[in-house]
Amino acid sequence: MVTEGINKEMLGVHIKKILFLLLFFLLISGTSFSFASEVLVLKSADIKPYNEALEGFKSSCKCSVEEIVYLDSEHTDIPIIISEIKPDAVFAIGMDALTHALAIKDIPVVYVMVPYSYSVPNRNNISGISMYVSAEKYLKMIKEVFPKVKRIGLIYNSENSGRIVKEASQRADIMGFQLLAKKADSAREIPGLIDSMKNKVDLYWMLPDMSIVNSETFNYMLMFSFLNEIPVVTFSKKYVEMGASAGLSIDTFDLGVQAGEMMTRILKANSPGAAEIRDASKTVLTINKKVVRKLGINIRDDIKGAEYVE
Repeated sequence: MVTEGINKEMLGVHIKKILFLLLFFLLISGTSFSFASEVLVLKSADIKPYNEALEGFKSSCKCSVEEIVYLDSEHTDIPIIISEIKPDAVFAIGMDALTHALAIKDIPVVYVMVPYSYSVPNRNNISGISMYVSAEKYLKMIKEVFPKVKRIGLIYNSENSGRIVKEASQRADIMGFQLLAKKADSAREIPGLIDSMKNKVDLYWMLPDMSIVNSETFNYMLMFSFLNEIPVVTFSKKYVEMGASAGLSIDTFDLGVQAGEMMTRILKANSPGAAEIRDASKTVLTINKKVVRKLGINIRDDIKGAEYVE
């Protein structure tokens, strides 16, 4: 019995030594025992695209979401909320959310669902995933969906959509397109500029430029489309459902996934580092079959990944 007691005591001592050595090894190797970082989510509105982006973020960010704040009249003083909650970082969804988040200077902020024409301050703690879709992706889509198209018309505001027009100009000739680009300073100029494209273009490309796109200009684009039997390509599934022929829009869930991965890298580095802005990596092609049929256009049934509006 005495021997058995001694053996148990020695075994306990050995276990303690092993645990101590293991702890020491982990400490010197830099292994962290801290809990997951806490991220405060600021959301401009409770709408489906924003919620999809948030779900994507949750799926990829190695963090815990501390709280979701809806930016209404009761939640506008972000610095006070930050001082009370003390999150490790902020995830801003939407332009209004980012605008409020700009008051934050001492912790990382990652944003999504902000128009690429929005002027984001160049600060080390502000990073995000842009809603920008490259001109090359649009042109490849047009080539695949509308292979007979050679002449593409578009209207742009140089301040808001100059980047995509510059890229399109560089790629058009290489891809076999002629680009007719008209510059506009305001939405009032759109009807006249669209009319000037009659018999000069095979397709109208509607850019994501809110300075010249509104319900009136969109309706005029559709009228021009039907009267001249040319398709309209747009940047939003909503506009395809309203009568555009096809659209290339951003996958909002994947946008959140990208943001979550970015946030994980920033939190792991334990420092915002340099600002990181990345373009959206995944897009969704939507085609309005009813509209293209009315325009007398035959669309292939085997277009990979396409979604259809009947």
